[in-house]
Amino acid sequence: MLGCEFQDQDDLNTQRFFEAVETWSSDLNNPEEEARYEVALIAELQSPRETLNVTAFANQYIDANQRDSFMTVMRESNVVTTPIPKDITLVSRKINRVKFQTSRGATVFVTRDMYDDGSVTIKKSDTGSKSEIRIIDEVTSISAAGGKQIKKAP
Repeated sequence: MLGCEFQDQDDLNTQRFFEAVETWSSDLNNPEEEARYEVALIAELQSPRETLNVTAFANQYIDANQRDSFMTVMRESNVVTTPIPKDITLVSRKINRVKFQTSRGATVFVTRDMYDDGSVTIKKSDTGSKSEIRIIDEVTSISAAGGKQIKKAP
């Protein structure tokens, strides 16, 4: 149509942002940074704010020396960099996660529904000083922290 411009839906813009941040952070090949940015991403999308502002996100969460590369990836991924209405409909299963952190540095994220339906359980060991996290599901891949698949699922 003449004079009309197609505008992406808010849920698609939010999904595009989510996927671009995950891609950018996994490409850093630094598990600690990737985990920190994953937590920031989830916090941003779960926040009560009704708008999503990529520039504000970068300024608040991304290290200053990484902001240029972050914003470049956002633009290359066609992420709208001006404030937009946030709609988490398409990413809600991915961001509604429960995080388990262990004293030895292991981090486990599971979807909220897996935690609620008992697919994930935590049990104290017999000695009482340690815990066992049990996940009942089909293993589809095993990856390094940077996202690179290191082993096919058994």
